[in-house]
Amino acid sequence: MSGFTQTGTEGYYKDIFMDGGVDLYNKTYLPAADELGLTIEYIATEDETLQNERIIGNEYDANGILLYPDGTPRFRLLHTNGGSASTHGTSLDDQGRINIRTFYYYGGSYTGVCAGAFISSIHYQTSGINPSYYHIWPGRTKGTGTLNIYTGHFIEQGSPLLQYNNFGNDMYIPHIYHNGGCYANEDIDFPPGTEILLRYDKPGPGPMNHKVSCWAYKENDESGRLVDIGSHPEDVTSGEGLDLMKAMLQYAIGWTG
Repeated sequence: MSGFTQTGTEGYYKDIFMDGGVDLYNKTYLPAADELGLTIEYIATEDETLQNERIIGNEYDANGILLYPDGTPRFRLLHTNGGSASTHGTSLDDQGRINIRTFYYYGGSYTGVCAGAFISSIHYQTSGINPSYYHIWPGRTKGTGTLNIYTGHFIEQGSPLLQYNNFGNDMYIPHIYHNGGCYANEDIDFPPGTEILLRYDKPGPGPMNHKVSCWAYKENDESGRLVDIGSHPEDVTSGEGLDLMKAMLQYAIGWTG
């Protein structure tokens, strides 16, 4: 799919910009946003030129659609879909990644799923900095290496997501799709102030059981809030999976800078 589409009342401020650009899933619909009555603009394209005209800028919009001329955010939240984090980040060039950091540090919130969680971090490896990542969560992710499964998530005691839903009062969210996503690496460079929201329930072979599957971070009072997850609740249209994505959006968007 190629193109740029916006929904909502023309001429009015939108709530969410959804990035489905190069090497990301080219999604055009976020059920949780619709359920919450949040308006969306999105890009859904594999055309790098078209993508970067929107995010970096063009002759009509010199600093990209994410930012007003003074550098403040045009949206309350940037949502990044799954796909390939490194190749997407590379496709944005330095200026595109700078625009996304500016969006966050000047008050725009962020949600990322799977690749969107990877790319928000500083690296998926235990050392070094990945130049194609956004670095808005100053911690390290690690790949689960687990493909095409459904897994549960334990709700961490005191998780802020419980402000928005009790999830059946059992501190557990079942049956969320997972396809090669990440977890937040607690063992190295774990940033102070990171909030652990959920942990994977995936016993058996593999590294992911009880690792941090969903986390939040706010750099300071002026920045937005980041809420990431390594799995895929974004397409769910009912039940606790939908409630999870709604709560993630609510927690992030309610704490813009």
